[in-house]
Amino acid sequence: NGPGRVARALRVTKHLNNKNLFSNGKLALGRKLITPQKIIRTPRIGVDYAGPNWGKKKYRFYLS
Repeated sequence: NGPGRVARALRVTKHLNNKNLFSNGKLALGRKLITPQKIIRTPRIGVDYAGPNWGKKKYRFYLS
């Protein structure tokens, strides 16, 4: 239900600002390593108000 809740669920806080979350080419979240190939990017939903450029950017992510 939104990026803020996802960040809270993953315990992502400002202490991660400017930190490299990739370890050996893999995204490190907790104890799981996620390869970039497993991350699916799609356009965001419900942001048509942002205009044609920003509304179509692939800023929605999920795991395959």
